[in-house]
Amino acid sequence: MWVLWAALGWIAGIGLNALVHELPRSDRLLARPRCARCERLLPLSTLTVLPPRAATVCPSCAAPVLHPAWTLEWASALAFGAIAWCFATQLPALLIYSFYALVLLAVLAIDLQHRWVYTIVCYPAIVAAATLTPLVTGAWWSGLAGAGLGAGLFLALYGIGRLAFRGREAMAVGDITIATMIGAMVGVERALVTLFLGVALVGAVAVLMLVLRRARVGDYIPYGAGLCLGAFVGLLLGCSTGG
Repeated sequence: MWVLWAALGWIAGIGLNALVHELPRSDRLLARPRCARCERLLPLSTLTVLPPRAATVCPSCAAPVLHPAWTLEWASALAFGAIAWCFATQLPALLIYSFYALVLLAVLAIDLQHRWVYTIVCYPAIVAAATLTPLVTGAWWSGLAGAGLGAGLFLALYGIGRLAFRGREAMAVGDITIATMIGAMVGVERALVTLFLGVALVGAVAVLMLVLRRARVGDYIPYGAGLCLGAFVGLLLGCSTGG
């Protein structure tokens, strides 16, 4: 079961590659991907790392389209496989958490590559999660309360950061949006643990980059990406509890 679901995740990853390529380029969520240089419509073969490798360039102008380091096929296949391993016998959790994984991967990839959080992705995801999460947790208020907890906590952290750094933003407003979305996805029961994991991941990466002198104090830190990784771990925490 989990192998088949992972294969479906690979296919979904090709769609994510298209979204991550086109949304920052055109600001349109459902637009067909076009070449950033010549504006030609791109075939799906340019949005996958499957052979032939030459297909990852525009067939018209040879502009690069997909770098192997940024493909989401492996990540989505791994995410789907892990979710199926945990929730193969729980259809609501399997379907809903797989959908959440796709949203988290899209937000993570765009934040890392473009340092931007698109509300056109996150706001509908918040509404959807507030509606869908109760189907997994069994409590109608779980998603709403989780969203409120995530928003409130990160609004407070945002305010504290502004005071501590004398008006400078310690984190972006988009990170508050991501925290709200994650809270709605995991539910209020796991929101604190999940967000703490995300912040801890960001902190660990930041310290490592400073130690290795790959970054300096004050450089951009991808909070959103770390929060998304923490969210995926938070979804899997329900593996032993049935969701």
